Amino acid sequence: MYSEVTVHYSEALVRSAVGRYLRRFIRWRFWLALAFVACMLAYSLWQGDRSWAVGFMGAVVALGLIVPIAAYVAHYRRGLRALRGLSGGEATVVVSDASLRLSSAAGSMEIAWSGVKGIWRYPDLWLLVFGNSYATLPIGDFPEPVLAFLTERVTAAGGKVR
Repeated sequence: MYSEVTVHYSEALVRSAVGRYLRRFIRWRFWLALAFVACMLAYSLWQGDRSWAVGFMGAVVALGLIVPIAAYVAHYRRGLRALRGLSGGEATVVVSDASLRLSSAAGSMEIAWSGVKGIWRYPDLWLLVFGNSYATLPIGDFPEPVLAFLTERVTAAGGKVR
């Protein structure tokens, strides 16, 4: 199968994709562990403990809050930079039996199906996950048979569809 689809991106779509990616990447266990350390810190401070262990717990809590915020800002800025590089927010997605190619006025990227770790499906967009990054596919622009083909190719190559 070969299909070429013109897709449209917006700032709201970029924001949504970044938030969803980080919520899936930073799971609830992280927040549970951070809350546990924060409770231990609060209890230790309430008891009057001012040892190095309390300082360490404080640093862990602070970094546990700063790092996800910094990751969101970095991914969001990268997404906005990419969006501004698109001519009118448009890009072309070419789906073939061997690979998926994203191209725009800013450049192009081609990835073999074996390089795709998975698809994270949402009602308005899909995140194509590969390596430690992702590509956003606004699915409203895709015909249903192309979406089914994408799912089939990623699954056949060993990727997970969620």
